[in-house]
Amino acid sequence: MEQCILDIKELSSNDTGNVNLKEINLEVTSSEVHALVGEYGAGKELVVNVLTGAEKKISGRVFFDGIDVTNKIKIGGSTDIMFLLEEPMVAEGLTVAENMYMLRSHSNVIKLINHSKINRTVKELIARFDLGISEKAHVYRLSTEEKKLIELLRLCIYEPRLVVLYEPTANLSSKSQDLLLRILTELKEKGTGILYVTNKWDEAMKYSDRISVLSEGVLCGTLSSEEAKDKPEKLLRLILGWKKSDSIKRETEEIETEDIIDAVLRAAEYLTSNYEINDVLKMLENYTCKIMESDSCYVYLVDEKTRTIMDTIKHKETELVEAALNDEVVMRIMDNKKLFVSNFDDVLFEKLFKSIRNTETIVCDPVSVRSHHTALFQVGYRKYYEPTEKQKKIFHTLSRQVALAIDNTRLMGSSVLLQESHHRIKNNLQTIVSLINIQKRSLNKKTGSEVEDLLDNVVSRVKSIAAVHDLLSHDELGRSIINLKSLVDTIVRFNIVDGTLQVRKDLDDIFIPYDKASGISLTISELINNCVKHAFKDLENGLISISCKSFDDNVEIIVEDNGAGFPNRSFSAKDEKLGLSLARSIVENQFDGTLEIASEKGAKVKILIPKESLLLTRGS
Repeated sequence: MEQCILDIKELSSNDTGNVNLKEINLEVTSSEVHALVGEYGAGKELVVNVLTGAEKKISGRVFFDGIDVTNKIKIGGSTDIMFLLEEPMVAEGLTVAENMYMLRSHSNVIKLINHSKINRTVKELIARFDLGISEKAHVYRLSTEEKKLIELLRLCIYEPRLVVLYEPTANLSSKSQDLLLRILTELKEKGTGILYVTNKWDEAMKYSDRISVLSEGVLCGTLSSEEAKDKPEKLLRLILGWKKSDSIKRETEEIETEDIIDAVLRAAEYLTSNYEINDVLKMLENYTCKIMESDSCYVYLVDEKTRTIMDTIKHKETELVEAALNDEVVMRIMDNKKLFVSNFDDVLFEKLFKSIRNTETIVCDPVSVRSHHTALFQVGYRKYYEPTEKQKKIFHTLSRQVALAIDNTRLMGSSVLLQESHHRIKNNLQTIVSLINIQKRSLNKKTGSEVEDLLDNVVSRVKSIAAVHDLLSHDELGRSIINLKSLVDTIVRFNIVDGTLQVRKDLDDIFIPYDKASGISLTISELINNCVKHAFKDLENGLISISCKSFDDNVEIIVEDNGAGFPNRSFSAKDEKLGLSLARSIVENQFDGTLEIASEKGAKVKILIPKESLLLTRGS
């Protein structure tokens, strides 16, 4: 017979930020996974904080196995209740095996435990789940995903009575997510009760037996996972706040509600398959125009740190309309964090736009992911339009799906990076190895200085690849995109060590995907290295100028110096040495661009790359 392991009764919170819990009642029984689902700001993290003891401004009671444990639970305080949170909780200085058993051994007596025994046990456990991690490896050397896998395996050792999981699939690849399901199944079979807290309702249906929905601190309802799978619209109505009630009587309103649910279901279908952010946003824009009866829909993808529009995805019902906001207006609306409505009778209406045609009304909703400004969602109308409160709520519901799509892209990007990083690095370095092999053929004919120059070139090319991965590893939001401005700064830092050289930079914020960054990095590095090596042999005041500018259709990259210039002023492609030949090959073959060389007051290389070949999304 199933036993109630966790019993939350009348849980409320006071003065805990933007959201307060309101009389939450929730049970987790033995041998079940009970999912608590809610969108951003619903109060899920607050529930977890209450259970971990981090939040104490509460009323109500929390019972574990019938015992009142309100404000008494601590992370690591008992192996009967264990937590797996979004960020791994491991001891970086210990080995994998020591981390598995650290809850049974205080750190000051870690040397007294039977290392051979725990190493053997953990090695067998790792082999059973085919993880490919050494039990003797120090945890600080592992990736975030591998650290989370250690925490998952630790659950198998302790077999706790209760496990609380908060966004457990964050930073996990699809293979690791399969491992999570396997471990949860094993724990259930042994009687463990599991509270699975997430904003992903599709995960809840996959992993759980029951699903409870939290919205703005209120528990809206509970469904069995079977019922949710059979009729997902019931779950979505709870999540989105759309209920069949007396307020929705007309058939047209019911059709409108079904359209919204259909849009969300389609978005989920995209998010659980191989997709690009452009695909899912285009689909949502299409549905939004239909549901909101608008003539255009825009999503401005924003980089909060640089306050730059990374890309704009738009859908127009007709080419006769246009409503592209100025960048500074986008950021101003984002900063306000509120729904924005403007009509043609507003005095400054036309000044909001860098391009406007046949549009008299816009409605905008800022999109935030994990408290970060991420995008602005906009619809436009050819005629005057004043949205009702209900229509505003509909638009905000669709806006939240944009947030979910962007966040899934971020997490998928992190996961893909984890899965493919070795493959990508291997391909990038293979390019360099091929160059070395080409140059090695004539190595026996080279002088000592020429050999040294060859090795310097190899080092420079390795650094250009390292620059990409260095930036990816420091991105706070875990995105697989790179700011070209930051990339150039990193390349300059890696390649120019001569303190007498001046570097002048004129760089726009231009965002490019990871798979394009290596080619761009290698190209710019070759051009800078060419300046450093050959331009200033007889000059004292060397200057290298680097420009990266974004225009309507192209990205322009110019690298020039005030040095000796190219020896042959009628320079042609056949005269190029290996480095410049490599740069030209990348620009022309990988990006469908052009590379021009001039030699006037020094050497100048100008590159033009079509934006379609370089930027985050394609099409309009």
